[in-house]
Amino acid sequence: MESETKKAVRIMAYQNMASYRVPSSLAIKESYPLPPYSSVIGMVHAACGFQSYVPMQVSIQGKCKSHVSELYTRYEFGQYTKYEAGRHQIQLKNGDDTLGMNRGVASIELLVDVYLILHIIPEDEAMISVIAEGMQHPKNYLSLGRHEDLIRIDAVDVCELAWTELEDSMVVPWDAYIPVEERNRLGFASPATIYKLHKNYTIDPNLQIRLWNSVRAQFVKGGAASEIEEESMVWVDLTPMPEYINQKEYNLTSPMPVFGA
Repeated sequence: MESETKKAVRIMAYQNMASYRVPSSLAIKESYPLPPYSSVIGMVHAACGFQSYVPMQVSIQGKCKSHVSELYTRYEFGQYTKYEAGRHQIQLKNGDDTLGMNRGVASIELLVDVYLILHIIPEDEAMISVIAEGMQHPKNYLSLGRHEDLIRIDAVDVCELAWTELEDSMVVPWDAYIPVEERNRLGFASPATIYKLHKNYTIDPNLQIRLWNSVRAQFVKGGAASEIEEESMVWVDLTPMPEYINQKEYNLTSPMPVFGA
């Protein structure tokens, strides 16, 4: 039984390598298993050239083939750290002061062969066509994660989502972030990691720092272990996948569940 519908922009994309850094990771830059909401929202805003925040919900689903660890050059310095020979490798000039900086190596976690399905659901439905056009003809080169993590957009479609009572159980086909409230409502029994993911921010007028709004979301592994029971109410993407996409590594059939946050 369908009771409500809305439109979304569906983006199917690929990254050869990517790292979605966990903010609390320091010695080793760990990566989230999927890009956080803030990264996806930032990419959309960059593609469309938005100068202020456009309210939207985002559903993030994906998969990757493997994880690797890579070395990168790491620089450390402080605003008031004076240069000392033998302690610092690099001298920095700050007006009349000479500051010291250390250079070394550290490790970063990279995801390999990342495939993503993103649903962008703007609060104002009039923005659907603007976002679809922006993702098809971006104003800047697109990356997701680090600046060097380029993203290949394979398909952009305006799709229809329906608030649907499932007649049969439905398997979550790919790994996905599911907001905790939605997870509890759907009754997922399998244990999984819960992340506190940044979504959007405001600027503190006094301190001029970002104040993040975050979403508590469960990372659910796709497949038979993650099944939505029959008679559950869930948003479902009813728009068929492009035929040329199914010939690649997506291997998806419609309909599929959508978990916006």
